[in-house]
Amino acid sequence: MTTIAIHRRWHTVRRVCLPLWLGLGLGCPADDDDGFEPDQVGELGAGTFRYRCVGDTDPYCSNDATLAYFPDRIAVGGHFGLQFTPNDPARAGHYPVVPAGPAVSQQLDAFRFEREGLVAFLALDALGEVIDLRHFHGAEVDRVAVLRDAVEVLRVDLQPGDQLTLEALPKDVLGSTLAGSLTYQWSVADPSVAELVSAPYGRSPTVRGLRNGATLLQVQVGALLQQYDVRIGTGADPEDPEEPEEPETSESSGGTTGAEADASSSGDDTAADESSTNGDASTSSESSGADPAEESSTGEVEQ
Repeated sequence: MTTIAIHRRWHTVRRVCLPLWLGLGLGCPADDDDGFEPDQVGELGAGTFRYRCVGDTDPYCSNDATLAYFPDRIAVGGHFGLQFTPNDPARAGHYPVVPAGPAVSQQLDAFRFEREGLVAFLALDALGEVIDLRHFHGAEVDRVAVLRDAVEVLRVDLQPGDQLTLEALPKDVLGSTLAGSLTYQWSVADPSVAELVSAPYGRSPTVRGLRNGATLLQVQVGALLQQYDVRIGTGADPEDPEEPEEPETSESSGGTTGAEADASSSGDDTAADESSTNGDASTSSESSGADPAEESSTGEVEQ
């Protein structure tokens, strides 16, 4: 079972928090009393940064683009935005945020991590001077966790005609849920067993069972391709199919019947020959229970 990771966050200006890039490990500790806020204090304490949703597949945002938690780790390839607001009301205005380094690309007011790394995002004043900053980690998507009712599942079980909506969460190698809007590509290996009811590009696919059987639900995010077992009704595991046992039983029963018939026919012929040539040999064969075919061969060798 996998739960959504809750990331460490910065607190209000009432606390003194050293920037993460100093490497001293003296960031503000988590405080469960004041909940989660969409705004986070900059590392220089001059204002607050707000994470902004770009697209509708960001796991840190609800359907109405409201931020639930402020993230620290962003998926490589994921789109997101940032806004900065200074603490001093007299300095109100627009303060552009720019990434410091080529690991992040920018198009208008949206950002995208192009590769892994720790990148500072700088809030600039009208003269281009840095007044505050905030670091984010860019991380590759290591796997896509699929949740049903907030619980991760490894296999989807349905009955024909039923449907189920799942939730996908991109995870890095640390198990952290990555922010950013990504492009998902969902598909079903055998569309005669199950089908996708929803659009194949979202983060919440809906699967409907069609007939008894087994297939695979596939999702591709960037270069990552992942598969999940799907069983509809009494469908067998696609990797370990259950073969019916009737052929084995039928062969065993049929073989026994045929052998008895051959033994009976051979016994009659052998008994007739033996009675006309050697009565003692017939008596010995019947008492020992040997196979009639072996007795005939043995008799020829003795002669």
